[in-house]
Amino acid sequence: MLKSSLLTAALCAAALFVSVSSVSAQTPAPRGGVWHPAFEDCRADILTYIQQETVQIDMGFWMMTDARYSNALVAAWQRGVRIRLLMDPRCADAHDACGPQNDQLAASGIPMRRRITSGILHWKTIIFAGQGQVEFAGANYAPFE
Repeated sequence: MLKSSLLTAALCAAALFVSVSSVSAQTPAPRGGVWHPAFEDCRADILTYIQQETVQIDMGFWMMTDARYSNALVAAWQRGVRIRLLMDPRCADAHDACGPQNDQLAASGIPMRRRITSGILHWKTIIFAGQGQVEFAGANYAPFE
């Protein structure tokens, strides 16, 4: 009886370890603190969060000139992730490089709410609902930031 109980406990512990290991292998540990884009590459973590999201992504931004972000968002949308974007269309008027990514996102059918007020929408925010993760950034979604 004791051997049976020990075997059952060992199997349960092994199953728990395997399930926890597979979850932690999929989700990067939040680094916390502040990332400084001049010294750190936060892009890989953000792209990983986009690729891992299964529920919903809410994002607000002024400038997106890096196609890696728009490609990842379109791929998430195509696999069924709900995406809502809040953006300022005046970025394309001020920076030609914003146009292609904005056009790609719009052409994919992702809802894009255009925020136009007296000042630019200078947010850099992403909420990953399924992962319980929020990212605030000082850098734009650009290849050089």
